[in-house]
Amino acid sequence: MFFRGKGDSCLFDWECASKKCSGFFLTRLFGIFGGGVCKATASCHSDSDCSTGDYCDKTTHMCVPGDVLKPGTPCSSNIACTTQACARTGASVSDPTVCCPPAAGTATGASVELGAYYFCKNTPDGGSCKDSKMCLGGSTCVNNVCTKSHTLKQGQSCPSNASCISGLCAHYGITAGGYRCCPPGSKIDTWNTGRYCTNMPNGAPCESDHMCATGSCADWKCVGPKTVPPGGYCKKDNDCTSNICGLVRDTSGKVCCPNNGQKTDVGYCTRLPTGKRCWHDDDCASVNCHRGSCK
Repeated sequence: MFFRGKGDSCLFDWECASKKCSGFFLTRLFGIFGGGVCKATASCHSDSDCSTGDYCDKTTHMCVPGDVLKPGTPCSSNIACTTQACARTGASVSDPTVCCPPAAGTATGASVELGAYYFCKNTPDGGSCKDSKMCLGGSTCVNNVCTKSHTLKQGQSCPSNASCISGLCAHYGITAGGYRCCPPGSKIDTWNTGRYCTNMPNGAPCESDHMCATGSCADWKCVGPKTVPPGGYCKKDNDCTSNICGLVRDTSGKVCCPNNGQKTDVGYCTRLPTGKRCWHDDDCASVNCHRGSCK
């Protein structure tokens, strides 16, 4: 059966959750209708059943004084908390509701609606979070932890530019890795609806030449100039210590040719060391290509 709460209009006591309808005596004695309202009661179903300043304890279903529970204490109503804010903390909707911490310089807390649930704001660094809106002082939510701005290092997962020491957060070489902090001195470019770190240093991961400061991405890494040893993957001659980038028989991509080596008219390295695949004697430093291998 539905019972009316505090302040609802009533004619009889039994209509009210409190079993107290003001004007009940007049209604019964003189037949006066429509003037009664339900009074507050010690037992309750919601805060509206209780007097101003009290709240309904969801465990005992009793009206109790509000403004008594400290931050971090389990709660069921904003009125119960000294900070006047009761919500979830952490990253999960299954987390219990507690009294939220106060905002800096005040005694009052606050919550933010995320989806269909409310979560506490003003969460300090190191606290659990579901969204950066929960974090104190402009910190960001990284891997469900409030993290102070500009503290994440190169290659670490990041939610925003502000979270990185470099101030840049984008795809770090490969799109599958999600957003990561770009190296200091790099830049961000946008193409194919994504943000990418560019101007990347040697050794940084890459998917295209455009990502690298040298303009050379080989074997998914930024290379050059004149840093790749013989046998290492390259895109152009200037990437190699030998200054020669060519084809070999046993790989599909280009590699740096041996020091003092050369390239054939069709771009293959010569003067290959023993054990490398070959087609002709001239391919080998030993000038001896036997059964497809330099001897």
